[in-house]
Amino acid sequence: MIMERINSHIKSLFYIFTLFIIFNCDNKKDNFYTSIDSYYSSCKEKNSCYINLKDCFQFEWDKLYVFNSENYPEADKEEISKIIGIKYNKARSNQESLLIFIKNNKIVFEIKDSYNFNNSSPYLYVDFINLKDNYITPSKSLFKIYQRSDRGYTLIK
Repeated sequence: MIMERINSHIKSLFYIFTLFIIFNCDNKKDNFYTSIDSYYSSCKEKNSCYINLKDCFQFEWDKLYVFNSENYPEADKEEISKIIGIKYNKARSNQESLLIFIKNNKIVFEIKDSYNFNNSSPYLYVDFINLKDNYITPSKSLFKIYQRSDRGYTLIK
């Protein structure tokens, strides 16, 4: 009886936490980073924290491309257009991280962020080594998450 009540409370907390993540993960860059920061902070076992990116956005997407210092560090708008298969007209510097969300061959959202040592907001690096393609799909958006010494986060497949 006591174990059933404990399990019931654990399930309730899990659902509340899941709803918190879903509703707090908005399509704004700051909310995205804040949600990741909150998720990681609430994770009890820091060596085995996972996050599913499909739960972090309230819009639909087919593919997520990441351009940063590790993945396509010098990609300009022409190279980005070639990689994503869609005309991309915005400039990007080598110091900027760019996340482009695609749905039905259209850009539905993007997050552009500059790494700044004086900036306290988290900075995301996504490791593509274990991915089959150079993009993330919602069905394959579960990542192990680590916090780096610079307060940013690394997501690893």
